[in-house]
Amino acid sequence: MIKRSVVLTLLLCVSLFANGCWDAREVEELGIVHGIGVESADNNRVRVIFQYINTSVQGGAQQSGGSTTTFQKPYRNQVIEADSIYDAIKQLPKETIARRFFAHTEVFIVSEEYVRNRGIAEISDYVGRDPQFRPNVWLLVGRGKDLTSLMDTPGIISPIPTQRVTSVLEHHDLVSAYAPLKLGEFIRYLQSGSTQPFTAIIEFLPGPSRPAEAGHGILAGQVPEPAYKLDLNGTALFKNGKMVGWLDQKESRGLLWLRGEVKQGEIRFPLPGVAGGSVATEINKTKTKVKPVLRNDELIIFVEINAQTVIQEVTSSFPVDKEIKKLEDAQNQAVVREVQSVLDKAQKQLQVDAFGFGEAVHREYPRQWQQMKSDWDEIFPGIQVQLEVKTKIVGTNLTSRPVDVGSD
Repeated sequence: MIKRSVVLTLLLCVSLFANGCWDAREVEELGIVHGIGVESADNNRVRVIFQYINTSVQGGAQQSGGSTTTFQKPYRNQVIEADSIYDAIKQLPKETIARRFFAHTEVFIVSEEYVRNRGIAEISDYVGRDPQFRPNVWLLVGRGKDLTSLMDTPGIISPIPTQRVTSVLEHHDLVSAYAPLKLGEFIRYLQSGSTQPFTAIIEFLPGPSRPAEAGHGILAGQVPEPAYKLDLNGTALFKNGKMVGWLDQKESRGLLWLRGEVKQGEIRFPLPGVAGGSVATEINKTKTKVKPVLRNDELIIFVEINAQTVIQEVTSSFPVDKEIKKLEDAQNQAVVREVQSVLDKAQKQLQVDAFGFGEAVHREYPRQWQQMKSDWDEIFPGIQVQLEVKTKIVGTNLTSRPVDVGSD
């Protein structure tokens, strides 16, 4: 899956040859854009980073010349500053002979500073109109390092930086620690009037490895070990087209619980009655029901969350088989804490309905929704949410007690 983008690109090139549309030179001049970064520049301008797949290099080829060996990047970046993203794209033919080709673009990264101050409307409007951009392009918010540096930090397994990002995104269901959206869905929420958009935050943090010049196990001509590790571990919330806040890992999981989008991931909670002990379970099945009810002109949202889990770790001696009910109760409370944390932040503090409560009201009470719609931003913070969590541990993957090392 990690090399899927490269494979698709090669298949594209093969198909072009087979159809006789372009000759070899024209294919080399085709600028296949895999990822795009957008950040603010000086004088209220925008800096756009286009990351192209280097079709003449496969997997980071090496060229030898005499006694020296140089590493060829399997990608190349083009940076353009302009008044808008539209102007930046229009400048591409002036700066390169390559034809721009966005049909294989997989990720759009916009800096946190940009979406907080300028918002996302300009980008979503242009990209939504350009038929080359597919609606299933990932949209992310970048924080920390500037995007120019972030998009020039390859990995060992995924030497194309934006491919390094998408390869991690492909497995986001395994952790349920952030909530990414694709461009089409983001734009739909932006225009809906009932659900505010959100998406995952990407950040590059200092990693344990060393850059090539430090001599950290690097052979001449090979891809240097990344000095930064990729961190997708939070969610940006938007209101009126601008980012207004973010959720940490626990709050992001709470958002996913409320939206019925938790697939897998770990739940860790204190071991009942054992000081310092904890339990880790793996989620393997979930279901969330959201039902709005109007009672005497008061709107109440009833949320029922069901989950099945399997025990993966118990850090202290505990009679697991005999005390499953206690563990399930503790697990229920762990999920409640995650959900309550995001309700406190999104509903009370930021007043952003990223949960889809407005959509649920629209489905259940279409006539009343027409009266609420224009005032939903004011109604949402005061809605009462009734939460019920039911989890069931369906397997232990353990003996009845943790193994006591050194005991007779």
